[in-house]
Amino acid sequence: ILVERIQALSGPTHEMRNLALYAIPSSSSELPSDGYGQYHAWSAIDNLLDSPWSEGVDGPGIGEWIMLTFPSSIEVWAIGLDVGYDDGDLFYANNRIRRATFVFSSGEQVTLDFDDEPGVQRVPLARAPGPSIEATWVKMIIEDVYPGFSYDDTCLGELQVWGGVR
Repeated sequence: ILVERIQALSGPTHEMRNLALYAIPSSSSELPSDGYGQYHAWSAIDNLLDSPWSEGVDGPGIGEWIMLTFPSSIEVWAIGLDVGYDDGDLFYANNRIRRATFVFSSGEQVTLDFDDEPGVQRVPLARAPGPSIEATWVKMIIEDVYPGFSYDDTCLGELQVWGGVR
């Protein structure tokens, strides 16, 4: 094989996009798979609201976390969260995220409150004046939940990190 030219077809971007799709997810725990599905960390970034990550400890999972590690530095402009198992009655049957703290590799932290409703809720993290949050990883820690009427598992339908590549 003879290579005559290498050309970069994509580089840093200043348009906002969901960068979670390019991350490597990990979590503190996960619920074992069952007849409803699999609850691995990657389920929170698969772009499917009805396939959640679920923490796997006894109780509501306060303090449990999911982390996205990016291949290079990003600028974070907004966070999007689908706070539960977004599949009909399963949304209210399971715990949903009421409050979460987002920790960034830069050391910055932001605690956000979310409404008890299905669908992605996007929260801007823009600063004026000041630079955007720069990070190579983002960790979301469960701080408080809306209790489910059937299960004491806290689910996360989707975690989105909106921003640009540095």
